[in-house]
Amino acid sequence: MTDLNPKISIVTTVYNGDAFLNDTLESLFQQDETDFEIIVVDDGSTDKTAEILAEWAQSHPRLRVFSSDHVGRVDALNEALGYARGKYVAISDADDLYRSDRLRIQSAFLDAHTDVGMVGSFAKTINETGEETGVIITAPTTHDEIVNIMIRYNPFVHSSVMYRHDVLDEVGEYSNRFIPGFEWEMYTKVIQRSKVANLPEQLVSYRRYSSSQTFRRSKLKRLCGVTRARWFVFRTLDYRWAHVPEVFMGLLDLLPEGARKWLATRASKRDRR
Repeated sequence: MTDLNPKISIVTTVYNGDAFLNDTLESLFQQDETDFEIIVVDDGSTDKTAEILAEWAQSHPRLRVFSSDHVGRVDALNEALGYARGKYVAISDADDLYRSDRLRIQSAFLDAHTDVGMVGSFAKTINETGEETGVIITAPTTHDEIVNIMIRYNPFVHSSVMYRHDVLDEVGEYSNRFIPGFEWEMYTKVIQRSKVANLPEQLVSYRRYSSSQTFRRSKLKRLCGVTRARWFVFRTLDYRWAHVPEVFMGLLDLLPEGARKWLATRASKRDRR
């Protein structure tokens, strides 16, 4: 019988993910921390995803599967969070892999650091066949370092993040306002209420391949979504006006050099007022 109050809820959404779903579930069920449940929301898949999930659920009572119409990643993720019962909530992507000690290490860190509401980790990247690419994703590890860099780039691998459930209850759901960039808004809301951290260990194998959502988005669409997310971070976390050019990194490169210099000068003058 499934524990009604597991220590950790792993939440996953999947849409037409039959190519990698078995490998992901296998890596999750091989965790050496066993006090967990796995919640998967199938976001209206039309491939063999539903069959794969049904087969796993028959022999793994800790797996709870829910189906929805194709509502999109953010709404499906919010639905999955609504089913979570654990003290901690670990994000998982349906195409990534997880080191067997991920849950144990991150939950132990949160146990020991009660002022931290969210913890991520470094990651290594793998390709479509699961081979390591040699690229390691690193990020700042301390709260102050993370806040300082938030204006420039997203300092968390989303599928490495573990939240305190009570902090999620305080900040509310993910928002569709910034696509891509929806994670930034959530991280910013968490930072307003607690400290955050990254662990300098590669607890996730992050899969990059040409048909993934990240690669399918056009460069301009990604730039616009990320810029809007940076502006939200800038306003919410009270950055100085000298940081405005960082908000528009990428987009500013499309402007003439004279225009970029003028904007930087204006931002600097505003800080001196």
